[in-house]
Amino acid sequence: MKNDDVELIQLFLAGDEPAFTELVKKYQKPVHALAWRKISDFHIAEDITQDTFLKVYQRLHTLKDPNHFSGWLYVITTNLCATWLRRNKKHKEQLEKAEITMTQRDTYSQHIRDDRANSITQTQREVVRKLLGKLKESERTVMTLHYLGEMKIEEISRFLGVSVSTIKTRLMRARQRLRKEETMIREALEHFQISPNLTDNIMQEVARLKPTPSGNKPLLPWTVAASTAVLIALMLGIGNQHLARFQRPYSLDVQSEMSIELVEAHIVQNLMVEPVTRKQIGNANTVGKSNIPSTNPNEDLLAAAETNGEVKDVSNRQQEWIGYERSVMAGAESLLSTPEGDLYTLTTDGHLYILNNSGEVWKHVIDISSLGNDWWGAQPHLAKWNDTLYIVLTNELYASKDDGKTWNLLHSWIEEKDWYPSELVLTEQMFYIVFQEEAFRSEDQGRTWKDMSDEFRSKPYSFIAIKNTVFAAAGIGFYRRSIDKWERLEFPIPEKVYVTSVAGTENRLYVVTKLGPDIDFQAASDGQQRTWWIFRSTDLGNTWEDITPQNAWQVKGLHPDITLIAAGETLIAMEDGMICSIDGGDTWMSPLQPDSSPKMWFGLPGVAVNDQIIYVGSEDGFQRSTDGGKSWDDVDIPIRKKSTGYVNIDRPIVYNTDGKGPTVYAKSETSVVKTTNKGKSWETIQQEIPMTATIREEQPKITSITASDNGLYAKGERLSERVELFQISKDGNTLIPIPKAPTLHSHSLKRQLHILRNNPSAFPDKSFIEVLQEDSVGAVQFFKELADLVKWNVQGEFSLNQFIQIQQDLIKRGSNGAFAVSGDTFYLEYNFKLFRWIIGERDWYDTGVEETIGLTIRKVDGSFFPFPRSKPAGILNKKQLERYRILNNFKLAALGNTVYVGKRDGKLMASFDNGTNWIDFTLALPFPVIAFNEIVFAGTAVYVATDAGVATSESGKNWRALVDADERILVMEHLAVDENILYGVTEKSGIYRLKKGIWEQSVSEIPDSINSLAVDGKTFYVGTQNQGMLHYILE
Repeated sequence: MKNDDVELIQLFLAGDEPAFTELVKKYQKPVHALAWRKISDFHIAEDITQDTFLKVYQRLHTLKDPNHFSGWLYVITTNLCATWLRRNKKHKEQLEKAEITMTQRDTYSQHIRDDRANSITQTQREVVRKLLGKLKESERTVMTLHYLGEMKIEEISRFLGVSVSTIKTRLMRARQRLRKEETMIREALEHFQISPNLTDNIMQEVARLKPTPSGNKPLLPWTVAASTAVLIALMLGIGNQHLARFQRPYSLDVQSEMSIELVEAHIVQNLMVEPVTRKQIGNANTVGKSNIPSTNPNEDLLAAAETNGEVKDVSNRQQEWIGYERSVMAGAESLLSTPEGDLYTLTTDGHLYILNNSGEVWKHVIDISSLGNDWWGAQPHLAKWNDTLYIVLTNELYASKDDGKTWNLLHSWIEEKDWYPSELVLTEQMFYIVFQEEAFRSEDQGRTWKDMSDEFRSKPYSFIAIKNTVFAAAGIGFYRRSIDKWERLEFPIPEKVYVTSVAGTENRLYVVTKLGPDIDFQAASDGQQRTWWIFRSTDLGNTWEDITPQNAWQVKGLHPDITLIAAGETLIAMEDGMICSIDGGDTWMSPLQPDSSPKMWFGLPGVAVNDQIIYVGSEDGFQRSTDGGKSWDDVDIPIRKKSTGYVNIDRPIVYNTDGKGPTVYAKSETSVVKTTNKGKSWETIQQEIPMTATIREEQPKITSITASDNGLYAKGERLSERVELFQISKDGNTLIPIPKAPTLHSHSLKRQLHILRNNPSAFPDKSFIEVLQEDSVGAVQFFKELADLVKWNVQGEFSLNQFIQIQQDLIKRGSNGAFAVSGDTFYLEYNFKLFRWIIGERDWYDTGVEETIGLTIRKVDGSFFPFPRSKPAGILNKKQLERYRILNNFKLAALGNTVYVGKRDGKLMASFDNGTNWIDFTLALPFPVIAFNEIVFAGTAVYVATDAGVATSESGKNWRALVDADERILVMEHLAVDENILYGVTEKSGIYRLKKGIWEQSVSEIPDSINSLAVDGKTFYVGTQNQGMLHYILE
């Protein structure tokens, strides 16, 4: 894709309309990919794509520097997406941003859980969305733009306003995390094809607009835009704290693949508000979002922000919403320790540093991207021989004789294929390089290379050199180089094993092995089969001794993916948790649990400078130990450009669990987090999963948290899609599974859907609905929707990929329903039906409350859209609310024996005996209701927030609408209770307190895109879409 933006823009401004069509064709896929990633609705993304180009058509004459077109386009797209999300508070849930590593252990665990009837292809396609969800948002954005948007590295760099090296790093990280599944994901994304008529549709809409100013008169509009920008700057003050809000905006999506340091100094949002003391509602102006400044503004991006309504008058405001940004530090991409004690580190943003043996100062050497190698998707590897430093970047090997300051290209492999280097080992006789698919050796110090595929039965995947003796792992075999051939070495066990990690010192060779084709997954998961060993050799592989630690991971159980690091007498085995030996494996110290040691997995770098100083580029960031692995600290490597971001917060709850004062708990992405300093720093709360478990499950993905009269609770699920319940410990540090809670999962349902889809006549005596209901629970309407989906698929109305997407979306919505706790009673919406479980009972009790209206957005003729739908942009009218309310959850609140449920069909149900009997209070409400926003208890009263206003009742019999001093009914998007006082927030006019039954305004202006509200005395907390959690202290 030729970078001819400037020429096309000049032609268009000169009156050449086809030039604009070419711009549309060039950028419509990237724009759509970006919108789809942010909105998670394929067709809404097409609408936003169209709106983006219409705005570009109208404003292109204001672009001062056409070289900034792609960044300018990104700003407009991002702002339109933010506007859509802001106006659709209950938009379709996006892919989770879980930071879970797909290890082989996960694959084995999933294999056990999956039904053997599912085909491999079916399983792969169904997990694509989950796999993408495992990526950090920044990685997912780049991966989507690359495959769906068909953009090259440099184009993504210009589009996002991020350096090429950073884009390469993010792609490399994404592909490394999902290396085994990358092909599947690429193929799946290629099925997402935008409408072939999108360009024509855009140009038809363009034709309805007034002509853009001709190219021979561009000075006036540019002058006006520049004058406007200057005027705004004068109004705001020239300081960077205001102007930098219009920086290149990728900080909106900063997600860390690096380690994170939370900054101590608070950041004051440029959103200052005046406290309201009068009862009347003032003319409140909704304030747009703003970003924390980090760079000087770009004039064209400022103009884009102005175009989208981002410029606000912030004069004469006195109080402040306060939030805290986090600084993003560089991680370690590759590590090399030399015999002299120097440490070379290639960071995740592509910079090479050296730490001399004094261990005091990191010295920046070079930006590796300056070599011009496109090393995205591959992990660079460093090595040193004699006085020459070597680095392999994808298909090129470079050498430096001045400690990395200058580099010479030594060898280049063909470019027709992808190269993923995994090892670079240098010896006096031979150099070795291992790629993902091939291995090579060189006898002339890297100038020429020989393919080693004919030297082993299987491709070698790991090399190590000890005393100039080279060892190689290849398939089910471990080999030693003897003169001019490879000699296979045998371990002292009869089982066939793979070597998964190798480490060595001057006198010792260590290997980790795992059971090969003889593994029985069921026996291993039951703790009945040994699956891994650690062996040590002191005679270069002639004899081996089993030194497997018995006090860490279960030797009988699914094997851990251990990384070995050795120096002197110190030997460290690291995975999720770690264990250390200071006598070469003769004895092992007590293990460090996962919450107190870096998490390592295959491919992450780790080196020992000596037997006390160890560095690792772990999943948790760049970390160092100075006491032989007993304790670990973050490494603050100097980085060239500091990035900032926010902790994404939803559902903040103020609760005192440890007796030390109020703590704010919240759901952040798929975890529970807490803060004791108003968001300055956050701590993740996890379940304690012992290293000794035969199946070490991943941390649960938290989907909901709630407060009860006896504690805080969370609902989550794992990769197995099994719903689980947790209580947060009294000290607020741990997720504790609720013992003996009945299981709810979708395994049987998915198996039946798979059978019906492939063989609709498999159950001739039963209807589709009856088959689906056999081993599953939920609303009848839920099974009707799935049965209809199968019928439409059988009739060939859409592809298998589309069927799976709609199916997964419906099942996911079913499992992510509402959740509430009262005493020992748990209420859970599952598959669009309400269930109750009381501690001590064996099963979930069916309360009989379920959805009866349609659960999927369909076309006028009743057929399915080819992809899951989400709410349209803009403020919804009555008809739209009725259509899209089905995408909401139940609104649920429980207190004592009383429970209220607001359903998608607009009905309000209540039970006063723990959900056994129900009363329909819909007709008793003071106004007709289309959709419910929230339900809470305060004292003895219940408050129900709806699209028509807030209704309250003491007993459920008599209801009244809450009004302000002017007797206006206010619509509240979110409610909160503090010491039995009710608070509400509306984006239209601020935060209110209910005083003597009347709404009284407390804060007149609020940040936009609020997703939740919490109150603690005079402090208000809000979770926001793009700025994390903000707080406001009322004077």
